[in-house]
Amino acid sequence: MCPSTLMPPRWISKDCSLTLTDSLGAARLATRIRGELRDEGIKGVPAGPRLSTRQHSVGLTARQAEVLALMAEGLSNPEIADRPFISSRTAEHHVSAILSKLSAATREEAVGIADELGVLASI
Repeated sequence: MCPSTLMPPRWISKDCSLTLTDSLGAARLATRIRGELRDEGIKGVPAGPRLSTRQHSVGLTARQAEVLALMAEGLSNPEIADRPFISSRTAEHHVSAILSKLSAATREEAVGIADELGVLASI
């Protein structure tokens, strides 16, 4: 997690800037930062979120939305893993990303927030 919101702008690293621009939806600036990182020889610069993820109301990937729907059914991580044929560990990562994107502490809270926002109705 980038502590950049607590630091003066001149002290924000480019990788934290990239995280912030992606979360704010500032695609042009994020693209520029990605280019600068690559020009500096940084390997493994992430491509950034896909258009479908950026267009989702809470920024979920298609798979995360699918996992959220399964969470709403009350399924555990191993049960979720059986449905879309992913590993239990991958299901755990998706659940963690969903909790983070919805600023939820628990699965139940995430489902409640998603329901209030109308996210579940669109899945």
